[in-house]
Amino acid sequence: MVRNFQTLKAAPPKVEASPPELSATARKCLLQFDEAGLLVRLPNKFSVLRMAMWTMWTRFAAHRNYTEKEVNAILNAQHTFGDPATLRREMVDSSCLGRESDCSRYWKEARRPERTRERSSMRGGRSSVPS
Repeated sequence: MVRNFQTLKAAPPKVEASPPELSATARKCLLQFDEAGLLVRLPNKFSVLRMAMWTMWTRFAAHRNYTEKEVNAILNAQHTFGDPATLRREMVDSSCLGRESDCSRYWKEARRPERTRERSSMRGGRSSVPS
């Protein structure tokens, strides 16, 4: 499409959309990370922990197998409290990562995060989380 100066001058100005407001869970989750994006503490609240685990989940490549040592290296690069075993267990328990029963192989689970009660109530929908 060819544009000339008059067309651009007559076009309405572009308005920047404001970012959507964060949920309370998202705000609490952000507090668990430092300025560099590293997890500084393991959240106590389940919904915040689940969101933090999904954040860590994004660091893993799909369709790739990992050894326990490789998983630990990725997790160690993403947190500051020095407990990759707890993070690894939480990621498996929350179905972010899958693993063999003998812990010889790990992989990223291909799935979407479940809708939280808070997000679905904001939209007036039903929650997928049982009451």
